[in-house]
Amino acid sequence: MTELVSEAGTVCALLADGSTVSLRPAGPAGPADRERVLRLYDEMSADSLRNRFFMVSRRHKTERGGVLLDLRGAHAVRTAYRDLTARLGPAMTGALVQPMARRGTELLAGVVQDEVFGALVVFGSGGTTSELLADHAARLAPLTDTDVHELLTAPRCAPLLLGHRGAEPADLASLKDLLARLSQMADDLPELAGAECSPAIARPDGSTVVDARVRLLPRRATDPYLHRLP
Repeated sequence: MTELVSEAGTVCALLADGSTVSLRPAGPAGPADRERVLRLYDEMSADSLRNRFFMVSRRHKTERGGVLLDLRGAHAVRTAYRDLTARLGPAMTGALVQPMARRGTELLAGVVQDEVFGALVVFGSGGTTSELLADHAARLAPLTDTDVHELLTAPRCAPLLLGHRGAEPADLASLKDLLARLSQMADDLPELAGAECSPAIARPDGSTVVDARVRLLPRRATDPYLHRLP
């Protein structure tokens, strides 16, 4: 993700290239900062917004209507930003503009830390229903080829990836690569407190991670079974 605080021309170049751009005030959000960001949108050319985009408020997502999808053209993007600013008020500190990913199966892939077992790679259904369905599987990092296969087939949503009711199967190779990379990151970085890719959209021609978060904390390796004298 590229963050930008000024220079509307750079915004246009990045969007025209299909890149993700985060527009935000340089400091604490105030009326003047929000007006300056609005001017950036006003200065965008139609060519720079020729694709479809979606916009996400940096602090308020689906729970407060902070996700606006399928914005077509410069006018729709400008209107969406003004709408978010009007509804969220001072809480609106910026927005994330990304090209729309093509539809597919929404998944979650990530890393969680367990106090006893250490890093676990998690995989399952993602998107807005992820927490509701709780359809996830976990394996210890680092993953073996067998672990990766089991992660892909263990969740209840697995048939959607394998060609449910005659549908074309998802590109499993790209999902295996995603899980392997998460496993490697968890194994290489003891400071990794958690990582989440949700949604990761799986399609027959590949997979796309739409949103990703990584959390790092200072850590010191400990053995939970090691007894110490008081």
